[in-house]
Amino acid sequence: MTAGTRPAEQLRRRESPAPLPAGAWRVDTARSAVGFRLRHLMLVPVRGRFVDFEGSIEVEPDGRMRAGGSVAVATIDTGDAVRDDRLRSPDYFDAEQFPRIVFATTSVEALNPRSLRIRGELTVKATTQPIELHAWRRSADAESIELDVEGKLSRGAFGIDSAQLLDAGISDRVEVRMAIALVPARR
Repeated sequence: MTAGTRPAEQLRRRESPAPLPAGAWRVDTARSAVGFRLRHLMLVPVRGRFVDFEGSIEVEPDGRMRAGGSVAVATIDTGDAVRDDRLRSPDYFDAEQFPRIVFATTSVEALNPRSLRIRGELTVKATTQPIELHAWRRSADAESIELDVEGKLSRGAFGIDSAQLLDAGISDRVEVRMAIALVPARR
């Protein structure tokens, strides 16, 4: 028994269901969203999203998981067409030469019955960096899983940097936010 833990609490922890049901799952893009937020002048939030994305997760019966996904860079949408065109250019994401941003897990750890720590590698342009994400299960059954996923990254670590961004007061820290709905991969 762990110090300070009553036997009933320990038993509940051991009997807690896995965060996600076993099986192969794919992202239902009609019910999902992949977005980001950063700050301009360190005060004003700038939000954006990717319209075209895909992803999947495989959950083994023993609870081991692996996941991956990608977004189409050309579908970036910040609500400002001029800014979006500039972000697609070779000065920033270079959507023509590097059409997708790709994520693949290196480990997934259940923190409790409803949350996960997801470690993986994110590739933007030709740069791959580690990233840690946290996911919270909103619901899960045999037909669908719904997750909220969040993480933070440095845009400069991926070469998305310039004196112009610095002069404009655009923060280096980018918050990644996703609402993910998964359905069985067989559909």
